[in-house]
Amino acid sequence: MEEHEKHPDNPYMFPSPVTGGMYYPDAVNAINKKILKTLGLRRGGVEVVSCPTCGRTKIDLIGLANQVEAMVQQYPLDIRVAVMGCVVNGPGEAKEADLGIAGGIGEGLLIRKGEIIRKVPESQLLSALREELDQWNG
Repeated sequence: MEEHEKHPDNPYMFPSPVTGGMYYPDAVNAINKKILKTLGLRRGGVEVVSCPTCGRTKIDLIGLANQVEAMVQQYPLDIRVAVMGCVVNGPGEAKEADLGIAGGIGEGLLIRKGEIIRKVPESQLLSALREELDQWNG
């Protein structure tokens, strides 16, 4: 198979050999890695798990989970991070994770290996999790 030509306006895009549509190879690689990791066929990287939300969720859980997902990409750790929507069930649901956060009304909990380590204002949940990741040693 001969080498594909690059997109004339964007040297990082290539035509799909199947559809002819343009795509970013890095995006495809990221998706492939995520699929393999989900299937348990690849290790490495931070895995983010989240609850599906319910009536007790008092924070923007989806927005927070997306922020955590983006933040953890820079860490070369092989751990699981839980993002939970409430302080009622969140700590219990996060007990299988290495680190976790659970949101409440204006505040949240930081969880390490199933144990609540501190309560922080909601605005500091992400930075508190970042501090824990920076200091992580298993």
